[in-house]
Amino acid sequence: MFGTLRGNTLPASSPAGGDGDAQDRLANGVPTLADLIAPDGVQVGTSHVHLGSRWVTTYVVAALPALVAFGFLSALYEIGDVEVSMHLHPADDREVVNELSSLLVKTESDMILSRRRGDSRNHAVHEETRQTLEELRRAVQCNETRIFYVTICFAVAADTLEELERRRRLVEQRLAGRMVRVVRAFLRQADGLKSVLPMGTNLLADVYQNFDLGSAAALFPWGGADIVHDGGVFLGFNLSTAAPIIFNAHVGPPVLANPHLGVFGVAGSGKSFFLKTLAARSAVLGVRTAFLDPDGEYGALVRRAGGVYVRLSPEGPVAVNPFDLEAEDDEAGDGRVNLLEKLGDIKALIAVMVEGMGERLSGEERSMVETVAREEYAARGITDAAGSLKEPYSEFAAATYSVGTRRKEMPTLSSFRDRLRSRGAPAERLCRLLESYLRGGSLGLFDGQSSVDLGDAPLVGFDLSALEERFARPLAMHVVLGWIWEKFVKRNPRILKRVVVDEGWMFMKHSDTAVFLENMARRARKRRCSLCVASQSFREFAEDPLGRAVLTNLDTLMLMQQSSKDVDEVARAFQLSQGQREFLLAVGIGEGLLRAGRQVAGVRVVASESEWQFVTT
Repeated sequence: MFGTLRGNTLPASSPAGGDGDAQDRLANGVPTLADLIAPDGVQVGTSHVHLGSRWVTTYVVAALPALVAFGFLSALYEIGDVEVSMHLHPADDREVVNELSSLLVKTESDMILSRRRGDSRNHAVHEETRQTLEELRRAVQCNETRIFYVTICFAVAADTLEELERRRRLVEQRLAGRMVRVVRAFLRQADGLKSVLPMGTNLLADVYQNFDLGSAAALFPWGGADIVHDGGVFLGFNLSTAAPIIFNAHVGPPVLANPHLGVFGVAGSGKSFFLKTLAARSAVLGVRTAFLDPDGEYGALVRRAGGVYVRLSPEGPVAVNPFDLEAEDDEAGDGRVNLLEKLGDIKALIAVMVEGMGERLSGEERSMVETVAREEYAARGITDAAGSLKEPYSEFAAATYSVGTRRKEMPTLSSFRDRLRSRGAPAERLCRLLESYLRGGSLGLFDGQSSVDLGDAPLVGFDLSALEERFARPLAMHVVLGWIWEKFVKRNPRILKRVVVDEGWMFMKHSDTAVFLENMARRARKRRCSLCVASQSFREFAEDPLGRAVLTNLDTLMLMQQSSKDVDEVARAFQLSQGQREFLLAVGIGEGLLRAGRQVAGVRVVASESEWQFVTT
């Protein structure tokens, strides 16, 4: 007769022995978790372990540089298939003080002997050692720090011996470049593997280093977060864990406070490659993207996606009218026109135009600009009501009679200047300064009714590369961003959107344009729009108060390779560790430090073969 217990067939009668023996026999017949996951066997060699189908070599750190910084072991985490364990044992403070006192006495004795021999070189070395010992003893006595005995061991794994040898050489070379000496646990591979496994066992305790409190804190990795957002897009891989990075700027609190993104890096670091990849993949999920493209880099991507790409030039047709207005839903669900907001934007634009002529608007002229702009809209019957933007019409053409409503024509720079001229002498200076911006002038590309219809294009781009760099291009960026706000951001407030401002440092050239960008960063979130500012000149932002205000509104950062001139400024602005600072100097093209809210990860952006042809420049 047989019975069953948890799926195991057992004899009905117990073997000979007491009740305790019977209970042990029953327990041993039930598979444990270890039985389910353990390999068939382990073959332990002198310098490696064969663990099932994997080959593993364990190491222990034998020597370290005199000074260590956060992330000094990051080379280990970046390789992959490396498990690291650190065993910290706090030393007894009294024993440490006694031993430091003994070493101090010995060092002072050596100093006296060196002085008598006239050995000035060794005397200087002894003097430095004495100062270090005195400072450390005082810090321990005053409870400012503690001493730890630390064993650092790690295991490198691979599927084949050849791959294991390659990874071993890579680990040894990378750590040697940081003055970290490691040795294989020769004839102690089993002890080393047990010390690496998360069992809290240190069988290599005889190999250790002395660490104070600050050095012990530097052992922990500066970042290893796997950024995975619900509803996000695949960007690439985590350089530390090789895990995929799934990013969604619109994931919302508590993960991200706002959807805004900053991308900073030197020319050629891969900023546009990252932005194109993000925009292309987001478009598949219904996120629309508009690009301000000062260098004409995004045309291939926009056209490939069936979007609208507009090239602005002084000789071309008027693409955008800065006086355009759109209605948007208010809190009650009724459409309204934010006329006051638009009047402020026009006032800032006229101020930038006047500044481009080497002058500045007086307080009286600013007031006059607002009044005249208000009259321009009033003359067309445009008020705060959404319906005021349309007018009835009737048309007879080709034997067909049509009736309905259509959008009213908006004011233009020419109609604004004409109304301004009617003010007489007080407006004469301002009218003269605006002449170059009227149709036919050297900067007259924004005087007229808009000729661009965005429709429902998934991607929109404005190519500004044909414009003069010193003033025309920053002015065009200001005008186009304002137009995008009206025609792209405010329309369909329930649709997720992204506005990419490439080379955003150009906005910092003029105070009014900087204010406009800062306002955009504050206002866009409520319209479900992510403002993305990319720049190769970080100093332009960091040194300007309004630029710093923009930076504080960016809850996500993609920091790519930095120049040695900017890296310290970047580290201070974003409170980066020393390891993160060094990382930004060493990353390759398409790699960077992604900080999304409280999560930080080193990222390598990856594009497929089909994407490569239109996401690279």
